[in-house]
Amino acid sequence: MKTWDLDFIAHWMHSRDSDGYVDPATREVYGGGYGEVFDQDGDVLEEIPETWVRIPHSTSHEDFAVMEEFTELVSEPVARARLEEALAGRGPFRRFRDVIFSIDGMGPLWHDLRQARSEQDAASWLIDEELVTPDEAEFLRAEVDAAVVAAERAVMTAADAELVEIEQLERELQTPARRRDARWLEEVLADDFEEVGASGRVWSRAETLRALAVEDDRVIGVRDLVVRRLGADTALVRWTSDSEAGAAERSSLWRKAREGWRLAYHQGTRRPAE
Repeated sequence: MKTWDLDFIAHWMHSRDSDGYVDPATREVYGGGYGEVFDQDGDVLEEIPETWVRIPHSTSHEDFAVMEEFTELVSEPVARARLEEALAGRGPFRRFRDVIFSIDGMGPLWHDLRQARSEQDAASWLIDEELVTPDEAEFLRAEVDAAVVAAERAVMTAADAELVEIEQLERELQTPARRRDARWLEEVLADDFEEVGASGRVWSRAETLRALAVEDDRVIGVRDLVVRRLGADTALVRWTSDSEAGAAERSSLWRKAREGWRLAYHQGTRRPAE
């Protein structure tokens, strides 16, 4: 017996302009547009067979619930805040879509969760209408539920790739190999870079480059490092350094340029001896 096309059923569930139907005998799915329904040959049907079952439309409330679910699953704070703002007030569907596709990597995650939820709804409808056998119902539930779990997990575990990149750059900056690499430092330090050292001295970009060129191979321990977005093109990194001179609280401001992320400002504040 032919299996039901959950994707096609889900499509007609979300259609706002036309209706879809299923034929329980053949398990074919039919639909059309502008009030017309087409057969398998693409011809307009004069009459809908009485044995066919009309596919119900999802409600805007149900669609909104999926957007809320997706937003709650997003762990990156800036992206989540933008999605929450889009959902507030009138016209949330268009605003939500605009935000989704303005964030790198968010579109596919949203598509997969929405598709998994839609096919789960389609399967539930088939089961409620007794259009599948009990054995098929059990298999369908397991299949669509697993797809939803996988899509949810993908959203929850998706890392902000740019924050990962910034963390890597910050850690590399503390290694002797990179601190002696003049060419790499020229690329990473912004033209207006400044540093306020743990001693309180303010260092320009040129002074920093000269000092690093003759610096000893010191080992700088990095702990409690946290990266937080301040905006689409800025991020703050905070961490604690450990060295022979003692511990210090460190803050770095990274700014995104056309060439990539650049360090614009760094400050160190000595921690009092414990």
